[in-house]
Amino acid sequence: MKKGTKMAGALAAAVLVVALFLLCSARIADVNAGYPPHGKVVYSKGEDVPFPAPAGNGGTEAVDGAAIRVTEEDIFSLDNVLVAYPDYSSPVLQSGQAHDMRLVVVSTTVRNDSENDEQLFFGQAVLQSGAWFNGIDQPLFSLLNGGAGVSQTLKPHEEESVLLPFCMYDVQFGFHDTWASIDHQSFELVLATYPDKVSIELGTPGVGQSIGGIAHAAQ
Repeated sequence: MKKGTKMAGALAAAVLVVALFLLCSARIADVNAGYPPHGKVVYSKGEDVPFPAPAGNGGTEAVDGAAIRVTEEDIFSLDNVLVAYPDYSSPVLQSGQAHDMRLVVVSTTVRNDSENDEQLFFGQAVLQSGAWFNGIDQPLFSLLNGGAGVSQTLKPHEEESVLLPFCMYDVQFGFHDTWASIDHQSFELVLATYPDKVSIELGTPGVGQSIGGIAHAAQ
């Protein structure tokens, strides 16, 4: 009698486990249905790309009539940065976390073809190369763009040149050989990650000599 009771109890426990598993699986399926798989949209340098803006669902949506186009990208050494901006100080370098850096400057043109003022937020842009990525350096953004902030308003049919600066540090790359060849890496400019990843293929940046010259030309 006791043996039968134990078997019945074990069977009931097994049924409960299966029921819980099915319930959890159904719940996971519902959650996944609410967050569909990400797509990937890739543009080339020189193409007009709809300018993304933060949306209420945590993703992005295109700003009406606004577009961004990459015209050039250059990589600069720390010495180049300090020659152009002697007072610039990187907290990462100052803290001793890193000992060297590179600056990639992506030159863009943004345009508003709509009949309304449009607010453009550049702070969401990310530079990526393989597993490495980093966001815009806001102090350098201001220096390169005449004191402007990462959020700008374009009037109807207005076009502006905007420089997007991204810092890379030796500590972010695990092997000396990787950092030594960093000037030859290929990059992409990521404008959005959800619901689709939207990026512009940049290739290998040119080795820049004068940051001041680029900034002056943009202004």
